[in-house]
Amino acid sequence: KDKVDNNKLDNSGYLSFEEDPNADDAAMVAENTKGLLNGTKHYPVRTDGKKVVYLTFDDGPSEHSTEKILDILKINDIKATFFVLGSAIDNNSRSEEILKRIAKEGHAIGSHGYSHNYSQLYPNRTVDVNAFMKDLEKNDMLLKSILGKDFNTRLIRLPGGHSSWKGTQELDKVLQEKNIWQVDWNSLNGDAESKDLPKEVLLNKLKETVGNQDVVIILMH
Repeated sequence: KDKVDNNKLDNSGYLSFEEDPNADDAAMVAENTKGLLNGTKHYPVRTDGKKVVYLTFDDGPSEHSTEKILDILKINDIKATFFVLGSAIDNNSRSEEILKRIAKEGHAIGSHGYSHNYSQLYPNRTVDVNAFMKDLEKNDMLLKSILGKDFNTRLIRLPGGHSSWKGTQELDKVLQEKNIWQVDWNSLNGDAESKDLPKEVLLNKLKETVGNQDVVIILMH
């Protein structure tokens, strides 16, 4: 028993993607969806004739919406991916509880970095690789302090999206060396464009951007 306990991972019981029947490998998803947003890759992407939707939520955990989202996902037995933001974690008194719930209920946790500060991360709209990696590492350390020292995620989303900035080639080299995979989106509901939009507006925007795509990564907040 002591030997088993000593070898137990300190990650709050979070599964790796290999152990999780609901998860796809971030590397596979990144490769299959790279270029969808800017139109350099065309449909169909999948070769099995099926369609897949990845629900993704950026910028949390939020005190007023993340738990409501988790309730809805649980009721409908749906798993999602949360790209969590370090500054949001530090500004939310219940973030530790919410993050552990996200993990416990089988959702994926990706990193959205710590600051979401465009001028710091992308001066003159060009990626500052050192600043970006320090920001990412700061968020990683924060996540480990909450979810356990053995918690690890290879999945990230750049604040503002990968295709929005110049100089991403150098960043991509560093990410590849560290086995980190970034994933953008190719569909959204527009919930970040204005506060308190009617649900019908959000749904119509979502339908419009989904179109006939066979791989859909939906951006929500």
